[in-house]
Amino acid sequence: MKDKSNTGAAPRSKRYASQEVGPWDGSSWETTAQPEVTYVSAEPDGTAFDAIGPPPAAFSPWPLFERLIAQWHWLLLGGCAAAVLGLLTGIALWQTRYTANAQLLRFETPNNSEYFKPRQLSEQTFASLLRSPELLRDVSAQTKPPLSPEQVASSLTVAPERNSDVVTVSITLSNPQRAIDTANLFAN
Repeated sequence: MKDKSNTGAAPRSKRYASQEVGPWDGSSWETTAQPEVTYVSAEPDGTAFDAIGPPPAAFSPWPLFERLIAQWHWLLLGGCAAAVLGLLTGIALWQTRYTANAQLLRFETPNNSEYFKPRQLSEQTFASLLRSPELLRDVSAQTKPPLSPEQVASSLTVAPERNSDVVTVSITLSNPQRAIDTANLFAN
């Protein structure tokens, strides 16, 4: 096959690359530049690397620290925003509660009859009587403004004193006078 691109040109060995540019007809012998393979055994700083590239650099916190120092105003603004968000969340979730305590004395009426002596109530039995649904319903009906029996039950704490006839009834509400009035209803 003859070279049709430049018939009056110098022999192939003396041609330059700029003379070789022309339309490609698909033949492989027209490529003029042979690829050169360069083998690198080490980086310029002397560290060797394999086929996947140079080894990763060790982590250093200094660039991160420098970035934070340069952008200190964003760090301050983010801290203030987090503090305001925490304050608003605290105000929304936590409310002031007041607890009123009433101490009840478990007293058994003396019975003069020797034939019928009822068994004395234990501390736990007396405490469970104070949590009975009937008593909770009666107390909730007498509160002003009315509370539901579930609200009374959730705010009620009954703690019997150990080795004593005293039982402490505690009511926790958001209004102090309402807590006192509800605890007095249990005492009556």
